[in-house]
Amino acid sequence: MVMTPGTRVGPYEIRTALSVPGPGELYEARDHDEQRDVAFRVLPVDFAANPDRLTRFTKESQAAAQLVHPNLLTVHDIGTDAGAAYVVSEPMAGRTLRELIEAGPVPAAAVARYAADLASGLAAAHAKGVAHRDLTPAHILVAADGRARIVGLGLAAATQKASALAGGAMPGTLSYLSPEQ
Repeated sequence: MVMTPGTRVGPYEIRTALSVPGPGELYEARDHDEQRDVAFRVLPVDFAANPDRLTRFTKESQAAAQLVHPNLLTVHDIGTDAGAAYVVSEPMAGRTLRELIEAGPVPAAAVARYAADLASGLAAAHAKGVAHRDLTPAHILVAADGRARIVGLGLAAATQKASALAGGAMPGTLSYLSPEQ
């Protein structure tokens, strides 16, 4: 579902489309109830059309929304509108680790800092029973201050699991699968 600036979904007003990797479309939006800017991701329509997939998405996104940690992107809201599922999170400012790697060598000190940030974020998520299942450089956002944050918790798990179950494949990106997967 493609939205145009000015479109309203509940308290959210779409401002502009963003070109950030991930399922569906991502927009900068304004939450008029909370008076804050947010990231508003609309998932593909076929995603919400599958009741099992939508139930998994809702359950895993609700679990991810309970996580508050400086190395995890905060999820504010999830829902459906006009047959499309959406996720509302804090704005996603920065570059993905994938973009940084593609731009050239990443200094060892920065890699060590990112690893510590990611370990801290993953420990917090795992303590609450939430697993990412597709932690790739595209799901790691590095802010201007150098802090690494994990994005897509719940969303990655739900979308990867749903597509894997449908196709009989293992969820996640093969080259990044954890040993237990």
